[in-house]
Amino acid sequence: MSIQETLLKIKGAGKKGRIALECLVLALVLSAGFLVYSQSVKAKSLPAAPAPATTPEPPIVLDIPAKSEPVSLAPENTPAESAPKATLQPSSSKKFAASKSGKVYYPIDCKALGRVKSENRIYFSNETEAKAKNLTLSKSCH
Repeated sequence: MSIQETLLKIKGAGKKGRIALECLVLALVLSAGFLVYSQSVKAKSLPAAPAPATTPEPPIVLDIPAKSEPVSLAPENTPAESAPKATLQPSSSKKFAASKSGKVYYPIDCKALGRVKSENRIYFSNETEAKAKNLTLSKSCH
């Protein structure tokens, strides 16, 4: 039996045949729509094509000394000997401190110095030493 003969049979069945035909068409349209939707979702969820193979870069090797050496905060264009020496340990003669990596120095009794970890502090005997390292006085410690 061909499709045309089947359609004629359904049409000839009267109102029931017409309802059956409409349901059949609706089912076919919904199936096709679902198939198109599922294929588009599947295409979106697929991973992108792999990048072309490149030669791997050589690993980065860091040469770190076993013991850390004292950090000099002197500008590179002047000899370190000409700049006053900052110490990493506090003493009673040290009146100012700064962070090793900061740009601000603090009086020892300033509350703001508490934000600098003790292992990251360097100490100065006077303001001149701190200013020689291009540090400025903290605005919260005037």
